[in-house]
Amino acid sequence: MSPTTWAALRRLKVGGQGVNESLLGAGTTDAAPMLLSLPVLTNIAVPAGVGFVVDRNAIVSAVGPVRVANSEHEFFSSDSVAVRATWRIGHAVVRPERIGKFTIAA
Repeated sequence: MSPTTWAALRRLKVGGQGVNESLLGAGTTDAAPMLLSLPVLTNIAVPAGVGFVVDRNAIVSAVGPVRVANSEHEFFSSDSVAVRATWRIGHAVVRPERIGKFTIAA
C-alpha cells in the first residue's frame, strides 16, 4: 500500500466515547507494520488510498541468466569499450482470486 494509506489506517481509532486507542493495536506493540497478522509493505508507486492483499503463491516468476557482452570495436576511434548486459524476467498471476484490493475513503 502507499505510505499515505498506511498512515490513514494507523489513524483509525476504536469506537466509543472518550476512547483514543488505535484500531491496529496498542501503542507499544504496533512498531512492526502488520495488518491482520500480515506484513505491510509500503511503496510510493501504489496510488493513495489503495491497498492490496497478495498471496505470494498466486504469482509465479521466472528469471534467466545475466548475459554480458563487450566490444572494443564499437568505439574504435577512442579509448572506450562498449558493454551490454541483458537479463530476462517474467511474471504472471496464476490465481487472481487470491489477490484482494481495498480502498480507504478520505
